[in-house]
Amino acid sequence: METSWKTGYDKYKEAPEHRKIVFKTIIENLLVELDNKHISTIKALQNWYNNSGTECCSKMAKSVAPNNSWAWDLSIILECTCAMQCSKIYKAAKNKKKTNTGVKKIELD
Repeated sequence: METSWKTGYDKYKEAPEHRKIVFKTIIENLLVELDNKHISTIKALQNWYNNSGTECCSKMAKSVAPNNSWAWDLSIILECTCAMQCSKIYKAAKNKKKTNTGVKKIELD
């Protein structure tokens, strides 16, 4: 996991509970958006982060919490979203590896 992504996740975990609820809503919406965009590899996630992550996160934060500028903190929402998506990608790869035993099955007539 990228170091800054982990730092963002740590900031999210340390936030006061009332703020954490708002951050969580923003982040969950962003994770759905990433899934809808099929961001399922670390390379794709890094590309999203570098090219459109800031804009997507800003728009989502302002949409969810238009009157709470503290909720627009990209060092939390962008970095935490990437950390969580990264974790999902690793878990999916790990599960895929477990289910792929390498045994080929054949059908006999």
